[in-house]
Amino acid sequence: MLNEKREQDGTLYVFDKVITKESLHGRMVTKLIVPNAVVIENDAIYRCPHLKSIIAHKVKKIGDNIVEDCPSLIDVEAPLLKEQGIIYFGSLFVDLNEKKILNLGDFDSKLIRVLNEELEQGEALQLFEKADGTRILKLDGNEILKERNGKIVGICLPKTKILPAHCLYENNSVEELVLLSAVKIDHNAIYKSKALQKVVAPHVKSVRFSNFSRCPNLVEALLPEMEVLEDSCFCFNDKFASFKFDKLENIAKNCFCQLPSVEVFCLKNAEFIGEGSLQGNDKMKVVLLPSLEEIERGVLYNSQPEYLYAPKTKERAVRIKYLKNAKQRIKGKDVLRPEYRGRIKE
Repeated sequence: MLNEKREQDGTLYVFDKVITKESLHGRMVTKLIVPNAVVIENDAIYRCPHLKSIIAHKVKKIGDNIVEDCPSLIDVEAPLLKEQGIIYFGSLFVDLNEKKILNLGDFDSKLIRVLNEELEQGEALQLFEKADGTRILKLDGNEILKERNGKIVGICLPKTKILPAHCLYENNSVEELVLLSAVKIDHNAIYKSKALQKVVAPHVKSVRFSNFSRCPNLVEALLPEMEVLEDSCFCFNDKFASFKFDKLENIAKNCFCQLPSVEVFCLKNAEFIGEGSLQGNDKMKVVLLPSLEEIERGVLYNSQPEYLYAPKTKERAVRIKYLKNAKQRIKGKDVLRPEYRGRIKE
């Protein structure tokens, strides 16, 4: 039983010297003050959805996974921990001296494992703060973590080869993801990431199913070496408008559907496009697929492009019942409009 006192404004005072496991599990408090606590044990503060601030002036030691699933927490005032090089950095406790992340915060355990592997391989870990209040953790010159207003808004993974499944599943804070060495993104690694705006992955060759789908703020994806794209990627993204996938040859089913911001769709090396891949794009005016040889049914279902350029595809293959109301036209290279020819040659 905790020795505690609660104020009407949601502030909770806990006077114990040791905060034990699950002592503060699921509490509806906004501020936690522990004036006598010296130790906060593993999993002591957990799933407090409204907790915004912790004041712990005497705490010298914290356990693993404290403040997990506390999405509102933006400030931890613990000067004795700071003296040891342990800082609270955008939902994460980070030990600058040991180069280790001590808890999950609001992130998947696989992502924390990947980040810790990056920290172990690096040499110098440093904390910087910009004039606008953005705080940055640099590892050997790479901005591995970027924090603003108490949230991790940027992640850079310099050496990770495979981004593991579910690591940014339903994440609500990360706006930019940079993968400097990754060659593969596993299934659902980036799915329903509500804050994500930009992804840069210059060496990724394979993207498994459902990645980059239902990310309402995703605008740009730079994956120039991508060759394999599995089912249901990049769909249901309201703001997605900028991409360049020059090496992509096969488009799996249900990719690139329901993209209201895309008016001109161009994949110059795609040879196959799967079922339903461009369906529901009612604002897509132009589709340019100069290398396309095979097209499955329903690719443009509920889409009405005014201009479809696919000179290697048989007209019969495109004019199927799912397109009976579309205004599609198959044009040869000799009549391709100059502005579209430029896109294909880029």
